[in-house]
Amino acid sequence: MKNKIILVILILSMITLIFSGCDGGNLVTPPIPDDESCGDLQKWLFGDAQNVTLTAKWDERNCNIWGPEGEPLLKDCRHTGIDYGAPEGTPVYSATEGTVKRVEHGKDCNELACLSTVAIYNEATKVTFIYLHMKDIKVKKNDEVKAGDQIAAVGSRGPGGIHLHFEARPGPEEHLYASLDVLNTINPYEAAKKARAGISPEIPRVLFDDTHNPINGYASISSHFAPLISYLEDAKYIVEIGDISNLEDYDILVLADPHVRFNTSEITSIRTFLQKGGKLVMLGEHGEFSDNSAINALSIALGTGITLNQDVVCDDTDNYQDANYFLPLISDFVSHVVTTDISTVVIGCGSSLNVTSPATVVAWSDPDSYEGTAFNKQVAETITRSPSSKPMLLKRSKAQGPFIIIAVSEVNDGKVFVVGDTNLWSYDVYIDFLTLYDNEKLAKNVFSW
Repeated sequence: MKNKIILVILILSMITLIFSGCDGGNLVTPPIPDDESCGDLQKWLFGDAQNVTLTAKWDERNCNIWGPEGEPLLKDCRHTGIDYGAPEGTPVYSATEGTVKRVEHGKDCNELACLSTVAIYNEATKVTFIYLHMKDIKVKKNDEVKAGDQIAAVGSRGPGGIHLHFEARPGPEEHLYASLDVLNTINPYEAAKKARAGISPEIPRVLFDDTHNPINGYASISSHFAPLISYLEDAKYIVEIGDISNLEDYDILVLADPHVRFNTSEITSIRTFLQKGGKLVMLGEHGEFSDNSAINALSIALGTGITLNQDVVCDDTDNYQDANYFLPLISDFVSHVVTTDISTVVIGCGSSLNVTSPATVVAWSDPDSYEGTAFNKQVAETITRSPSSKPMLLKRSKAQGPFIIIAVSEVNDGKVFVVGDTNLWSYDVYIDFLTLYDNEKLAKNVFSW
């Protein structure tokens, strides 16, 4: 028992050292030299105070902050806000006007339970601004504050030593700050700048194209992708279904197994969309269901380096419910933003890909997977109703895996994601694919990439 107590004390001492810095210090990390990415934020938060330094930026990787289980405290080691080191007691001012939604006074210690918090909701932009680690808090819940009002002073309440952590999250919820996932935050400087100007932050807009006979008319976009659309709307995306005539109004374009080729004008429009930083999500289909000719012609014209084959990838050993060999489990991922925190996804009757420069392969099927060359859709419906049955494919190719399943590409300033399967995030053959394995995490990564 004594040895266990000593071990716990040693671990807590190491955590404290990591949080406070080797100099016993006042900063979470060394100062970042001359950086203009945070603009006037320091002045808004600290006025003319001296000895204030930017020590951590939003969304940068920081794996040096550890939680009680010995794992990085920040999800994916990505920082959820902006940190400033400053002498203890330096006044902290509200960067924006708003209503105080939450106040936690905290205590002076290096534990999450000691964290102090002030959350201020800006009605004009629908954003909550969160200030952490402060002492001498001067506001209370439901107070109305203006930009420049003092709300507290720099302190060390919670992990990280003496500093101010400032972040921004869309929505008025009081408990938003509790999640340590950067994907639930937005750039705090940009959000504060817009709040001070009374401008709402941009909300990502997603367009599902429904004018090129998508998914072969088998189901409507709204029904086939109901799980994905619901997920995106819950995540504060604006989702619309329609034609691609006004792509300048959107940030993300989803093409789901188009069967009508894109004309020259449409290709030019999509190319311009990518040049302006748009994101293109292309979902193909298996060989019996689609020849992928329309999506391949577009992909080639755009220079993505990715095309889809006319096949179906199967796996007899690693598949959904150990019975659906046409629903293979994909577990071989290459490190990339879109594969972060992904262990396994399941695809449904998907095709393989061909990849050349400038594209990058990010997922492979298992080595014992194989290629089916013909497939009857009634087989899928029969086997899903009765998973214990195992009807054979009409044909089985000699081609053996691994096959390329997912690839990404960057065209000019745009991003392209390609998979040969519309089921990945859909409701099809009586299965809600979005809820299986890490399929939802993959959607989260792709749409926030």
